[in-house]
Amino acid sequence: MDFFQILVVGAAGILAMYVLSRMLSRTMVLEYQSGLKYVGGHFKKVLGPGVYWYSPLSTRVSVMDMRERHVTVKGQELLSKDGITLKVTLAARFCVTAPVKAAHAVEDYEASLYLELQTALRHAIGGRDMDDILETRQEMGETVFTSCEDRVEEFGLKLLAVAVKDIMFPGALKALYAREVQARKEGQA
Repeated sequence: MDFFQILVVGAAGILAMYVLSRMLSRTMVLEYQSGLKYVGGHFKKVLGPGVYWYSPLSTRVSVMDMRERHVTVKGQELLSKDGITLKVTLAARFCVTAPVKAAHAVEDYEASLYLELQTALRHAIGGRDMDDILETRQEMGETVFTSCEDRVEEFGLKLLAVAVKDIMFPGALKALYAREVQARKEGQA
């Protein structure tokens, strides 16, 4: 073989590798993930952990994380039953339990979860007066949890826990409560 033949065989090999790389794709699904395989735009099956080769011309594999995650509903300005505006922050833990449902039921399951938590928090706060909110702070997380739990399952998620992180009062009300607490301490002394 002369130099020209070696060059032609090398170029043909490179071209064949390029064409093969365009016709095959590789995806790795890790042990804490699930893969969703679509062929021709139709869902075919859930892929477990492993390495998968497929043709990107007709097949798409999307990988979904199944680990526990957290979402924070940042300071919502909410009106209590007695007309006081409170700023409430909520924290929730969840995980994906049904990857097919999570991918197909809603466009963005995290945004849908956020909206469900936000709405349930508004209902929980709006139906109580401020003193009740302060006394039952721990129970409010449970109230939000139970009101969201069934709806969230429709998204392929499992709600693990919900808790109220912060309740902030308007400045004037905060000063008023500080004086009341101070007066109680002086009365006890």
